[in-house]
Amino acid sequence: MASHLQLIVMARLIGLDSDGRARMLRWAASTPDILGVLNLRGALAIPVLLDLDRYSDKLKPERVTLGGWASMLFEAAANGILSAAKANASIIDCVAPSLDTTILADAYMLRPLGNTPRAFAAIKADRNLIPDVANEVVRLAPPIRAFNRQAVADYPAGAEIVRKGQRVLVVDASANRDERRFPDADMFEIRRNPRDQIGRGYGVHSCAGIYLARLELESLLRALVLRVDRVETAQPPQLRNNLLLGFSRLKPRLH
Repeated sequence: MASHLQLIVMARLIGLDSDGRARMLRWAASTPDILGVLNLRGALAIPVLLDLDRYSDKLKPERVTLGGWASMLFEAAANGILSAAKANASIIDCVAPSLDTTILADAYMLRPLGNTPRAFAAIKADRNLIPDVANEVVRLAPPIRAFNRQAVADYPAGAEIVRKGQRVLVVDASANRDERRFPDADMFEIRRNPRDQIGRGYGVHSCAGIYLARLELESLLRALVLRVDRVETAQPPQLRNNLLLGFSRLKPRLH
């Protein structure tokens, strides 16, 4: 369900041809593995991402949907706003990171709703809680495991100092469960509204698709509270991925 929702939304917005749409999920699933360590999963992702690169290089304006993001990039290139190579590379930026992070967040949302039936009943009774819940879901289970950054200046971190030029690992899930900012941080609290959680980045490093991802999560929850009275989930297996955090599959019962 989560994969289907994200695929049809992004395929329509980007406007790829049928050949591209058929391969989007495979491309997107390999992107996070190649961004992590170069282990076996990272190595196996290389030919898949090379396939995306070849597809993008060969893509022409007549093969995409008029008015889609790809069409607008080609139009910008035709008008001299950016180069043709940059237009094709930007299509990769639209496709590669746009699926799995939101798929994992959408799927994870069902887990706490199934574990806390009173919370789901409360959301059904007050749909104004839905935007808060969408933030709380990403706070509890940010789909990006961690990113590394380089310090541009000396920065005090508790008793330590991160020196300018040093690299740091920003672990989103750890920050999002910091008890100093979020009391009872391991609890699913539908009235918490953690707008400052960093599950989709922060500041200049915010995800470019943050508002679309939030809209999709809220839309899925609105559809659920209209059609479903109770959610059940069993313990799901964890996803093995070099960058992403989530479940490899989730089989809920929607009553």
